[in-house]
Amino acid sequence: MNRFENWAETYSSRPQVVKYADTVDDVVTGLEAARAEGAAVRVLGAAQSPNDIAMSEEHLLVVRGLNQVREIDRERCEVVAEAGISLGELAAALARERLALPNLSSILRQSLGGAAATGTHGTGLRWGSLSSWIEGFEMVAVDGMLVRADRSAHADLWSVGRLGLGALGVQTAFRLKVVPEFDLRVEEGPVSLETAMQAEWYGGADHARVWYLPHVGHAWGWRAWRVPAERRRTEKHGSEIGRWWKDRVLGYHGFQAGLWLAGVFPAMLPAVNRAYSGVFLKDPRASVGGSVAQFTFDCLFHQRVAEWAVPLEVAEDAVTAVRELGERGGFQAHLPVEIRFTAGDDIALSPTFGGARCWIGIVSYIPWGRELYWRPWFEAFEARMLAFGGRPHWAKEFAIGPERLKAMYPEWAEFQAVRDEYDPNRRLKNRYTERVLG
Repeated sequence: MNRFENWAETYSSRPQVVKYADTVDDVVTGLEAARAEGAAVRVLGAAQSPNDIAMSEEHLLVVRGLNQVREIDRERCEVVAEAGISLGELAAALARERLALPNLSSILRQSLGGAAATGTHGTGLRWGSLSSWIEGFEMVAVDGMLVRADRSAHADLWSVGRLGLGALGVQTAFRLKVVPEFDLRVEEGPVSLETAMQAEWYGGADHARVWYLPHVGHAWGWRAWRVPAERRRTEKHGSEIGRWWKDRVLGYHGFQAGLWLAGVFPAMLPAVNRAYSGVFLKDPRASVGGSVAQFTFDCLFHQRVAEWAVPLEVAEDAVTAVRELGERGGFQAHLPVEIRFTAGDDIALSPTFGGARCWIGIVSYIPWGRELYWRPWFEAFEARMLAFGGRPHWAKEFAIGPERLKAMYPEWAEFQAVRDEYDPNRRLKNRYTERVLG
């Protein structure tokens, strides 16, 4: 029996039936097979989600092969791409036409379908999540019917289905708004957390990200301004060997070894955090480069991740509360605590429904496969986020269930009504949907 696991190797499943879909007809066939057996089915893309949203113990439909760019319209700045394409592949195809995705998250391995289903986001108060760029989508319903939804056709499905958690149907392609290609002028360096959490600081750039560094004494600020694309880039300085030694030996293996030891001797963790910051997060730097390279970075090794979106007006207080937890709570608080900012939207289950939000995310690394003492830190963090009116990122670790989630989302009933229409028998379910949606 096939075993599937997510990238972080924190969740896995052994589905009874696996169907690989390279075409829309393959998706229809896969759904028909599940329906004939009365089985539940879930869809797997790149398996990047840190939780079990894509796992299945019954039927699993793998759509990685459904990965083509069907159309690029330079005049309208739109692209039609299939659900299994990775964000990296899509960005490369757009770059060949001198176009770009409006914003990007930290990594490019996610499938387009998975990113849309969970509200993957970057940072920048003028830009929403990837789901907010969706102008229309194609979906195979559980009865095998092919549906195309946008503002004028099946508008109720389009409205909530832009972030559907894979619970409405199997989305096979998306029509997205894109933008002319652009570069980013980036300035980054040490900053006090108090300064970074002022609206003048994070709102004074097109994009801003803050890394709070537990036990270090300063934060790391990253701000970027959009500038015309130049087709020439800032070159890296130093020898290849020097960069390899610093980035791979110290930044990857050295940091991983320090975290592994801190798992045995927890009192070491502050020193490990300070050592890493002293090498990599000490000196200010600036660069100009293409948006893809500037937005993204290496997330190092396997890790558990939790991230919540709190209302912008309480962001400073919420971040301060997390700092107090990390410094004084006795937890294994790894660096960084990442802080980002995005625009609001009108998508029923979007964490940014109704207004701009500040995203606060924590990690617990898994050095060489060793699970560290992460749960108390994550539970305390979640309690703080709930106290500040936060909403969890759908693809990451969180513990609350449907009753609390329902209270967070004014259009929860609208989403469930569309779900009742398109999947009345709950074929598109797994442990995650039962735990989250009820």
